Amino acid sequence: MKVFNGILFTLFVVLFVGCSVEATDTPEFPPGLASALVDEKIISDLDIFLIPPDKLRAFRDDILRDCSFLIEYLFRPSSTLVADDREYYALAEEYLGNGVWKVQLVNSTGELLGNELRSGPYEWNVYERTNTVGRTSSVHRKFC
Repeated sequence: MKVFNGILFTLFVVLFVGCSVEATDTPEFPPGLASALVDEKIISDLDIFLIPPDKLRAFRDDILRDCSFLIEYLFRPSSTLVADDREYYALAEEYLGNGVWKVQLVNSTGELLGNELRSGPYEWNVYERTNTVGRTSSVHRKFC
């Protein structure tokens, strides 16, 4: 009986103490990969050459209003190339857990961009399991 009690106690310790160790949620992406996927999404969203010319004229104002920060982000020098105090835009990424990253377009002071022109914040979720990017803003934009 003592052997049986010893086996039960050992089994209890192994199952409950060993299983109570919490698994850590570590990101699978290396730093910068979530931002790179958002870069690809921005470029594909701005591919205005896929829009027929007759429709492009109709959407011109929407594109300029909704996409202005993204266009500037793509064509301004990055923070690594700015030698003076000029403002620049960059993508800031944060791991949220469960394979999800939040990526935001920010200015050189870290301020989230987008609300100035009623175009909403430029913020995306990136999912590690599927490598997909989705906007998190509830602001309806035809582009960007």
